[in-house]
Amino acid sequence: MDSIFYGLTAACLFVLRRRATTSGAEKVAYLVPGHPWTTLLFIAAEWIVVASTFTHDPKRSFIGLGIAVAGLPAYFLWRAKNREGTTS
Repeated sequence: MDSIFYGLTAACLFVLRRRATTSGAEKVAYLVPGHPWTTLLFIAAEWIVVASTFTHDPKRSFIGLGIAVAGLPAYFLWRAKNREGTTS
């Protein structure tokens, strides 16, 4: 699960940079050495780790994935509750 979320976190760099440039900012205030190539390499390495883990030990991998997915209903309930509180 860590590798999945590390890869997603690195992918967020692309989203944050896109938002920063489209929001009117002339230049991004933070720099990542070698971006986007080092970021893409890191994401690919994390995907390889995840694929290897699921291939090597699928039973435990799917158990871990199931535990993470089981938290989604709680997240959506929490999100809906927070939206109700901000609109009133």
